[in-house]
Amino acid sequence: MIVSHQHRFIFVKTHKTAGSSLEVALARECAAQDIVSHMEDNIASGLPRNYGPTSALGPWYNRSRLLRKLVHRHSPLLGAYYYEHMPAWRIRELVGEEVWGSYFTFCFDRIYEFRELPAALADLRARLGLALPEPLPREKATVAPTRKPYRDYYDDAGREQIGRLYAREIALLGYRFGD
Repeated sequence: MIVSHQHRFIFVKTHKTAGSSLEVALARECAAQDIVSHMEDNIASGLPRNYGPTSALGPWYNRSRLLRKLVHRHSPLLGAYYYEHMPAWRIRELVGEEVWGSYFTFCFDRIYEFRELPAALADLRARLGLALPEPLPREKATVAPTRKPYRDYYDDAGREQIGRLYAREIALLGYRFGD
């Protein structure tokens, strides 16, 4: 999750869509005052910054698993707290209507499809004036070094469950399981 005041964009990170690689590339373009949430594996990189929590409880919250179980991450006890895979409604709540309405917000105002990544990167470069690398950094390339086609992971029951759980997204993007 990134809020770039310098480039006037908000990146709403989604699961399983090259979001980590895109986040790392975008974070390198961000200024010191921009908000870049942390991922478990990038804390030491210097990329994450200004993500909070902003309250006195904040530093302890990031270090204590028990505290994270007891205090919900949307609790007012934490103040402003930005995190990976944060829901758009919460980002909007924290940045306010003026910023939300005037910044380019993706993957919200604009959804880029992974299968069209080169065109998406070209659009972001032109729209935001960024020097994004191509190809993107392979942030999690070692997680699953050998991949099968996604269809091979599902049986009929699994396909039906995905169809029910993500019916809205499937309809919005015009997907079919065999695509």
